Amino acid sequence: MFQGDMIFFAVALLAYAGSVILYESYFVLKKPKLGAWATFLLATGCVFHGAAIVARFAVVEQVAVSSLFESVSFYVWAIVLVYLVVERIHGFKTVGAFVSPLALAFMLLALAGPTRAEPLSGPLADALKSGWLRPATHIIVAFFAYGFFTLAFISAVIYLLQERQLKAKKAHSFLYRLPPLETAQHLSHSMVALGFPALVITIITGALWSNATIGYFWVWGAKQSFSLVLLVIYTIYLHARNAGMWSGRKTAWLLVFGFAATLITFVGVNIVAPGLHWDMPTKTD
Repeated sequence: MFQGDMIFFAVALLAYAGSVILYESYFVLKKPKLGAWATFLLATGCVFHGAAIVARFAVVEQVAVSSLFESVSFYVWAIVLVYLVVERIHGFKTVGAFVSPLALAFMLLALAGPTRAEPLSGPLADALKSGWLRPATHIIVAFFAYGFFTLAFISAVIYLLQERQLKAKKAHSFLYRLPPLETAQHLSHSMVALGFPALVITIITGALWSNATIGYFWVWGAKQSFSLVLLVIYTIYLHARNAGMWSGRKTAWLLVFGFAATLITFVGVNIVAPGLHWDMPTKTD
């Protein structure tokens, strides 16, 4: 049966695909109308994508991130929403030429897994319903932290591209369409500055939720362990950046490494062990 949330998802997928074409065209031709339509399509996709997430919430009766499809879909929505806010504030439309293809690629990746919405049952369902606010806060904040870190990664890639061409003294004309080095570095730092506290909140709410459901604040499951790895990576980044210990190039590469760790934290773990923290023990009396 073709579910209602998948209709919204399909519309979002088409809108994202259209935004990729328009953002890339804007990047090359630099025509304002192309940029405006690219933003419109991306925002339209974001709205329908959000509707798909809400529709699935109504079916599974919890924030839907328990499967590969659901978690990747929510991740893409967070990336797009964060980027649209950044574009609105800073006007960096050319960055959309990097964000939109990444979002589309992950949307297609999401379709690699089962897409049918099924209400959960068993211990996990009980855990997700043990106080609606804690699980919802934990999940939503976590995925927005991933979204911030992804935008930091994209900004770091832009920085590395710019720096490489400037050092080689063979700058291509398209690089002049990108934000300058200082701007890319500032955007990376701003995204990590937002993502870091979101990650801390994720870890704290996860510990509270864990204690409420299984009687332990912390278990060394895959997701918890990789969350700590992320915390260490971005702590090092913020310290090195704020103290001026490392060059922009070194911090940019650290953000590339952080993005890889981010993907492992939720995509890699979900592929190896599908579901939310399936490696967590059950509560003991």
